[in-house]
Amino acid sequence: LDESYSSFPPANSYQEEGSSTSIPVNAQTGTLTPPPQSILIPETYQEQDISSNSYVYPPTQSKSDVDNISSAFSTTHVTENEVTEESASREEVIYPSLTLSKTEYLYGERVVVNFNTGDRDEDVKNWVIGIYMRDANPQGGVLPPIVSMKLCGLLTCDTSVHSGTVEFSDLHRAAMTGQWPVDIDNFGTGYDIFMLNEYGEEVSEAYEFNVVIDEAV
Repeated sequence: LDESYSSFPPANSYQEEGSSTSIPVNAQTGTLTPPPQSILIPETYQEQDISSNSYVYPPTQSKSDVDNISSAFSTTHVTENEVTEESASREEVIYPSLTLSKTEYLYGERVVVNFNTGDRDEDVKNWVIGIYMRDANPQGGVLPPIVSMKLCGLLTCDTSVHSGTVEFSDLHRAAMTGQWPVDIDNFGTGYDIFMLNEYGEEVSEAYEFNVVIDEAV
C-alpha cells in the first residue's frame, strides 16, 4: 500500500481535516465519543476538567468576585445574648396598679391600698381609689363608686401623688366621698377596688376583696 495511507485514522475513529486529534467512534451506534477535555482559562484561574463538578469561573469573573458576592448575600445570625441585651435596653412599661395586703377584712376594719400610677406622666391630683360592689365596674365613668378617696389622702390635693397608700378607715372618713363602712346589706360582702381618673374611668385592673362578718361584733 501507498505509505500515505498509513497516516489515515483507524476505522473506529474520526479525524477532522486539519486536526491532529482523533475522536473515537462508537462501533455500535456510529456516534462520536470525544474524550474528556480540559478548559484553559486565563492565568488567574486554574485549568478544570469539565467532567468533574468543579466550578469553572467565566473569563470575565474571578474567584474573588464570586466570594465578594457570596459574602454580600450571607445570612446575618443574631445570637441569643444580642436579643437579650436589646430587650433589656428597652424601657419597661409600668401600668397603673394597686394592691391590698390581704383579701379578707372584718366588717369596719381599715383597708390600706397601695397604688402606683405607672408611667402616666400627667396631672393625677383628681385621681381616686374607688370601691365597687363585686362585678359592678365603673363602666367608663358612668357608675360612681360606693366610696372613694383621692390619691393624696385628702378631699383636695394640691400636688400629684404618683405612688403611695390610702387608708379607708373610721379615722379618715373626712377624706372620703361616699359611705364608710360599706353597707353589706345593700352591697353584699364581695367588692372590687379600682384606680379612677378625673372622669371616673378605670385606669387599673380591679383588685378583689371580701368583708367577713364577725358574729361577736
